[in-house]
Amino acid sequence: MAERLDPRARFDSHTRQTPWDDFHAAYFAAEVLWNHLTVPFHLLSSVVHMEEGKPWQEDGAVWQALHVTYLDEFATPSKQQTFYFGPEGLLRRIDFGFDLLGPGPAVHYASRHRHFDGIVVPTRCRVHVRNPNGTPALESTFLAIDIEDAHYF
Repeated sequence: MAERLDPRARFDSHTRQTPWDDFHAAYFAAEVLWNHLTVPFHLLSSVVHMEEGKPWQEDGAVWQALHVTYLDEFATPSKQQTFYFGPEGLLRRIDFGFDLLGPGPAVHYASRHRHFDGIVVPTRCRVHVRNPNGTPALESTFLAIDIEDAHYF
């Protein structure tokens, strides 16, 4: 059985051109998925600072923005993120940079929300490069996660 101790530290010398192995991919996907599945709960943590941002318009909808800064002890793909919530209060989008790989804007879409044990979960996660104007570069998907089922205990 293979293992890697301190997987985040293995990104320290990475650039965007450094090849990833299975551990890199698994660690990054786990950070994104954890972030994705624990909103809004982790936003109540003492290691999070929040500030309301300007609304964002996309696909004919207006989403409320929340700028979030995490302290170092919180494992997340980016210490600075902007969360966007639709008029129904559901997470729709997260803008962030890849702290593990140096600066590089990304956009994470959360969709196909479903109820599991009374908790609403976005069951589709797509991460794309973010263009300078804030739009996603949809021609390439950096990470795709689909959740079929979930249980909360």
